[in-house]
Formats: sequence, structure tokens, C-alpha cells
Amino acid sequence: MRREILAILLLSALVNATIDQSYEQVVKRDGSSVIIKTMEMDLFITELGDDALTKIAETCAGGQSIKCNVNNTTITIEKEFSASGYYWFTTEYTLFSIDHTLTVNKIPTDGFSNALDQLLEDAGVINKTGSQAQAIDLLDNETNAENAKYLRMFKANITYTIHMPGEVKEAYAGSVVPVNGVQFDLIDLMEESQPIIVKSSETNYANILLIAMAIVLGALALSFFGEKRRRKEKK
Repeated sequence: MRREILAILLLSALVNATIDQSYEQVVKRDGSSVIIKTMEMDLFITELGDDALTKIAETCAGGQSIKCNVNNTTITIEKEFSASGYYWFTTEYTLFSIDHTLTVNKIPTDGFSNALDQLLEDAGVINKTGSQAQAIDLLDNETNAENAKYLRMFKANITYTIHMPGEVKEAYAGSVVPVNGVQFDLIDLMEESQPIIVKSSETNYANILLIAMAIVLGALALSFFGEKRRRKEKK
């Protein structure tokens, strides 16, 4: 991954541009996720060709296997993930609440890099490279520190946002806490090399409904037997 970052940073220095990317993870109640990556392609327009974005937009609109969208010079790619490898998701049911915990160990840069390569190839913009990107392992202190140093040097802006089922109660990665909802600065995360942990909670309406029904049925039963007892006493 270091080689890829250095190549991007060198290109950004040559064209006096910045790296601007974002990840947005929407977690579902079953633990599956949709992750959307948005990347500014200003750096690569000259290299890819003047009509590259038009070709990519046509490919995205064609409904092929990769879910994507082009807006001006920005490309958005959407991928689905399950709770294994990149992150773990647990749910605990209590009497009145449903509590969820998300632990993110890796950022799926590999999956999105491969998807982007496939998209560019399908659009006829590049030939198949055969290169394999790597995920960002948030526990890899040495690699993360080195990559974060170069990203800081070139003022890269990379964010990671998480949407959980229910209301978010806690969000942190070691001592790093999100400054805007549950949006993290990915370079901060790389420098600290700690997993992202987000906890949320929602009302357990099913249990509350059962309890309410039990109370109503209990009240009706007491009323019925009370009335029956009063009738016997009158006799």
C-alpha cells in the first residue's frame, strides 16, 4: 500500500491538488453493511484522458455489476459487506432496549481499489493492471504511521462516517473521538492504530408491547375474577 500512496502523493504534488476521499458505512440490524466511497478524480483526469469521466458515467448508468455514480469530477462506488474480516457486529437484547456494538478493524480500501480498477477497465479507460491493493489494517502500527506521515505531508482529507441502527451512545478509536456525529478523520485513526468502536441503542418495542399486553390481560383477569367473586358474595 505504501507504493500506491506514494504514487498518488507524487501526482498530487505535480498538479498542486489535494487527496479528497470519504467512506460512509451504513450498518443494518442484521450486521450487514453498505459502504459508499466517494473520491475526487481531479488528480487523474489528465492521465485518464479528456473523455474518461464521460465513459465512466456511461458505464455506471449502464447498470453493470459495480454500483457507481459520477458527479462532475467525483466518482462514488457502493459495495456491500458482511460482518466478518473488516468489522464485527454484535447485538444484545435487554428488557427495554436493543444494544448494538460495531468494531471496525480494517478499512476496505482493497475492495474499492479493485472495484475502481474494474470500473475503469469496463469503461475502456485503462487496461487491466493485475495489481492487488491491501486493506488498511487499523492495528498495523508501523505501516499506518508511515502512510499517515505522507498523507499529512500532502494535506490529504479522508473521512470515515458510520451510521448505526438506533441512537449512537458511544463512538471512539482509542483516544480518538469523532468531531461530527460519528465521522472520523481516517489519518487520525491510522496514527493511533486502534479499532473503531461504535455503540448504539434502540427501544425494544417488541418486549414493551408484550409487557403492555401482559399488564392489560392481567388487569382484565383481575377484573373478571373480582366480578365473579362479588357475584358469589351477593348470592
